[in-house]
Amino acid sequence: MKIRTEGIVLHYFRYGDNGMIAHIYTKEYGRQSFIFKGGNSKSAKRKLNFLQPLSLVEVPIDYRPQKELYIGNGTQFLHTFQSIPFQQIKSSSAFFLAEILSKLLQIYEKDEPLFAFLSEAILFLDREETKGANFHLTFLVKLMQFMGIQPNFEENELSEIVSNQEDLLLWQNLENMTWEESDNLALSREYRNNFLQKLLEYYTFYFQDVTKLKSLSILQEVFQ
Repeated sequence: MKIRTEGIVLHYFRYGDNGMIAHIYTKEYGRQSFIFKGGNSKSAKRKLNFLQPLSLVEVPIDYRPQKELYIGNGTQFLHTFQSIPFQQIKSSSAFFLAEILSKLLQIYEKDEPLFAFLSEAILFLDREETKGANFHLTFLVKLMQFMGIQPNFEENELSEIVSNQEDLLLWQNLENMTWEESDNLALSREYRNNFLQKLLEYYTFYFQDVTKLKSLSILQEVFQ
């Protein structure tokens, strides 16, 4: 039975002469792949604007457990971005986090708490009043809980990565702060980049795919 389900765009690439294939994390069926045809003309490309990273969309799907590719035509925006595509810090963060999620979210089962977390985070990033400079750090720390890799601070699981009290305190604070509180933290650009490297190092203990991120250098340049 064909239904419409909410989804988050993770990644897309050109397929053939006039098609696109997108990996979308859906609320009902986890990560699924969709093909979009007729993507060559200017008007067709405009219609595929919803394929930008972290877009919140509604996709039609006639789910079959063994099916690997669905027709995506008929997909629509659930939310039209107001600031992410137009602010460099936000757009760079969106590309970066979409690439990480594309590597992490290989599961096909639905996970509604995770989907709710991702949707809430994306909507917060898109608010006009959100600064976004600390968003990627907060996102990665909070995501650990849903990935099952949240550190146990009492047992100091971070001892090989976090070598000073300042890093440890920030890690704990980002885990417990609201999005608004973390958005207002004053951190230097150099410290953001250094702390990000420690977060990524921690992720690679559990997910080896979180390496050689194409968007990382772009994000770091933004914070130079």
